[in-house]
Amino acid sequence: MNFEEFYYDKFTLLHYRSEIIVRWKEVEKLLPYRSVLGIGSGRAFIEDYLASLGKEVIASDISQVMKDKALKFNKNLKDYQIIDCRSLPFVDNSFEACYSQGLLEHFEDIEEQLRILKEAYRVSSRAIVFAVPAPEYDFAGLGNEFRHSKIKWHNILSREFKNFSIDSYWEKLGEVIILEINKGGN
Repeated sequence: MNFEEFYYDKFTLLHYRSEIIVRWKEVEKLLPYRSVLGIGSGRAFIEDYLASLGKEVIASDISQVMKDKALKFNKNLKDYQIIDCRSLPFVDNSFEACYSQGLLEHFEDIEEQLRILKEAYRVSSRAIVFAVPAPEYDFAGLGNEFRHSKIKWHNILSREFKNFSIDSYWEKLGEVIILEINKGGN
């Protein structure tokens, strides 16, 4: 089953509200920022919620199907672009923050994961916030996932970044790790 098939019927108000509640720790980290680029946005529920608060938000993904469904369902999000996360078509510091949830684990190569993080870092002026499942997270419905522990993420991030933090929270399926990289100390 691919991403589009799995999420196709999960565009409901219940799914939307649940996503905001479950991912509140991620949302909180994004509240200080006026402009946010969502990367690998899929259903773009978090991006739509941020837009409802008056934030300037662009969602992005590689899936035209997800873009079309997200723009039809979400009421506040107006800009959703088809973009490859490895090569973002924006100038440096275009957004105060970049956000992604459930993207990095779909890239097997650590160098590729770092490339995506560095691209997000390049186009953000203040911070990036990426949420990824921990190794024990009980879901593998979308093919192979390449997950790392908090310790391994620390080692990966410390190769390229100085000013970062790693946090986590628990949801029904397990632990979610939040990688936050701030500009200013790099």
